[in-house]
Amino acid sequence: VELLGEGLFGKVHLVRHVPTGHAFALKELRKARLEASRQQKNVINERRVLYAVRHPFVLRLYRTFRTDAKLFMLLELVQGGELFGVLAREGRLPVPWAQFYGSCVLSALDCLHGHGFVYRDLKPENVLIDADGYCKIVDFGFAKEVHSNRTFTVCGTPEYMAPEIVLGKGHNKGADFWALGVLLFEMVTGRTPFANEGDDQLKICHNIVTGKLSFPSVVMGEDGMAVTRQVVRALLNKSEVHRLGCGKRGAGEVKAHAFFDGIDWDVLIDKQLE
Repeated sequence: VELLGEGLFGKVHLVRHVPTGHAFALKELRKARLEASRQQKNVINERRVLYAVRHPFVLRLYRTFRTDAKLFMLLELVQGGELFGVLAREGRLPVPWAQFYGSCVLSALDCLHGHGFVYRDLKPENVLIDADGYCKIVDFGFAKEVHSNRTFTVCGTPEYMAPEIVLGKGHNKGADFWALGVLLFEMVTGRTPFANEGDDQLKICHNIVTGKLSFPSVVMGEDGMAVTRQVVRALLNKSEVHRLGCGKRGAGEVKAHAFFDGIDWDVLIDKQLE
């Protein structure tokens, strides 16, 4: 019906199922470009994860098909824009907004982890807003099945990388909880915690490993900021062993934090929050 977007590897089209009129997003990928950039594995990863996981806050994949030159993925259509756009427009978000969006993301991560996957690419650009205002995480090219093992691939966006990724120590699901902490910080402050203006990637990585977490004074007096600082500090513990979410209860530890008081997780998943 129309072109929604175009990237290095292909295009995304808005398409309609003629008998029902239902709209979908059709991702069209050129095999030659994927092979030239060694991105085939990422596409296979994304397909495997999306077929395995069904969750209201994870983008749904309906089917895939191919021709000699192209791969196609028929996906759920989400047209509310990215969380990145919300942050660009608003500057920073009130704590209740951060709690709501953070709850959606945490619920999605909990589901992924329950299936043995680590996401490894959480950032505002990969969080879409649906027609009801809820979040959906997208782009699972870096996702990996780990269960209780560790993986050593360095991947993701530098500002969101956990220290254990930067140091090449191997990582697991704790890297996603670190990234959630970065996301919460960015939502309430308007910037990421370890990247200052003009910093290159090497400096950002150095800050992640050695820098101290501090909140800008402009947000310190806002309602709910005390408990927000607590949960962010707990998620951004440089020691994976002591990081919130890295205990036996996993995401349940994070859900039980006072920051998420008032969230009925079943009602959230049913998209019935008022």
